Amino acid sequence: MTPRLAFAGGLKISWHCLKALCEQGVVPNVAFGYDPSLHHRSGYCDLGDLCEKYRIVYHRINDINSDQVADELRRHEIDLFLVWNWSQLVKPPILAIPKQGCIGMHPTRLPIGRGRAPIPWSIIKGIRHSAVSIFFLAPGIDDGDIIWQEPFEIFEDDDATRLYHRLELIHEQAVRHFCRLLSSGPLPRTPQDPGQATHWPKRRPADGVIDWSKSTADQLRWIRALTDPYPGAFTFLAGQKYFIWSALAGRGSDTPGRIIGPGGHQGVLTGTADAAIEILVAQREGGPRRSGVEFFNCGEWKPGMHFSGTAA
Repeated sequence: MTPRLAFAGGLKISWHCLKALCEQGVVPNVAFGYDPSLHHRSGYCDLGDLCEKYRIVYHRINDINSDQVADELRRHEIDLFLVWNWSQLVKPPILAIPKQGCIGMHPTRLPIGRGRAPIPWSIIKGIRHSAVSIFFLAPGIDDGDIIWQEPFEIFEDDDATRLYHRLELIHEQAVRHFCRLLSSGPLPRTPQDPGQATHWPKRRPADGVIDWSKSTADQLRWIRALTDPYPGAFTFLAGQKYFIWSALAGRGSDTPGRIIGPGGHQGVLTGTADAAIEILVAQREGGPRRSGVEFFNCGEWKPGMHFSGTAA
């Protein structure tokens, strides 16, 4: 007998997970999505279109641990609560309601990378082989028993945009595997090894400041990790804040953060600790995105000017 399911998710990846569930004939009885007041969160997506199509009772909320959620889980006599890509930790009172437990999803090979901002951190840390982990939720952070891990590769030139889009499809594959496990009997449970666990901290927009004293490779990973759908890597020049959305390794070298001149790809060369990067797409705070060479040609960026990590 198919268990009665509830679903919660607030991101585009959550939308793909719910889509894959429904396409497999595993349609939740009730779903929870982010309230529109949370639309500023990176990757925000409303689930309303899918819930309407598959006739799922849908609630837009801002607290997964609310009395409203608890009441709905009880009213629908939920067996399994799938909390997939929700930013809050599910607390014990909610964990205790579904008869067969609550299930989370995290795009790292747990127990590696427990915690927040898994996509940016994976790129920043230069991880090449990872997995989407489906696991039973426990009171701790991403530390419950593993049900399934769907492997994926992170390529050298992946940025957050490309990896996020690819992960949408990888999550769908993981959900299809989960549905097969769900239909074949009790879900498997493999305890995580706490001795192998690593924990990644929450990232805030203010954490995106570029440290020009680092190497070219570090700078490029930083910029790629924080581009769309995330708030962006940023730096300061002449009292102005600039977001750097795209860059590549450049020829030549100079003092870290010092503008050298135009590069070969419509960008501007800037020194790093060991060479240079070419800034391809940037944005002055409050302005439009422009190519690096546009900033240079209009005189806003000039040779010898220095980017820095502070506004002063």
